Amino acid sequence: MMDEWIVKRNNLQGKNELLEEREKIITSEVGNELGRDAQALDDKIEMITSEIVYINAKIEMITSEIAYINAKIHSLQSNIAAEQGEKSAENSKESKDKSRKNSIKYAILESFFKDIIDLRIRDWSRQMTLELQEKIIMELRKTLLAMRIAAVLTTSEYKKKNRELEEALRLDQAYAEVEAEISGTSDQTGSLTRYNLCFFDDDAAYFSSSPLSTMNTGNNRVNFSRPPILPGG
Repeated sequence: MMDEWIVKRNNLQGKNELLEEREKIITSEVGNELGRDAQALDDKIEMITSEIVYINAKIEMITSEIAYINAKIHSLQSNIAAEQGEKSAENSKESKDKSRKNSIKYAILESFFKDIIDLRIRDWSRQMTLELQEKIIMELRKTLLAMRIAAVLTTSEYKKKNRELEEALRLDQAYAEVEAEISGTSDQTGSLTRYNLCFFDDDAAYFSSSPLSTMNTGNNRVNFSRPPILPGG
């Protein structure tokens, strides 16, 4: 019975709060209507005033009901306390027996819940260990994958550099073979491919290597410059 009165009181308090909120909204709407037509505004104010009066009356009625319900609840609580006082005197022995039985039940339940908690803790610890191991395995897999990728990149780079070195070595060998071949050919045919032409004029004579020679370089060219003409010669 008392629970029903408490629920009803709470409902009335909620309605009271809603009515107060509605009054605030209506009051704010009056301010928003100030810029409109005067007659319409007066009608609106009169209607709102009537509604506010009604709401205030409703609030007073609800407040009275809440006060009545509070008094009823207080009376019920007093009656319950009195009845409990009377029953406590009559049932003192029975309550002791129940207390003893309840103590035994509580001890059994405590032991039971303790076992459950221990099992839960062990299971949680095992799960945490498994999660930690899985995390370590994932980290090791990531590290291994990174090492594999690095090894592949290193091997690829090594192969690339090795090919470049082999190509450079092959070019050096080919260049050395060409130089050796050119050097041998130059030693055998140097005296045959080199000849001199002689040019004369009235003042002096000079010799030069033939520009048609295949070995006509700065090292094997022979120049004979014309001697200077002496004054009065």
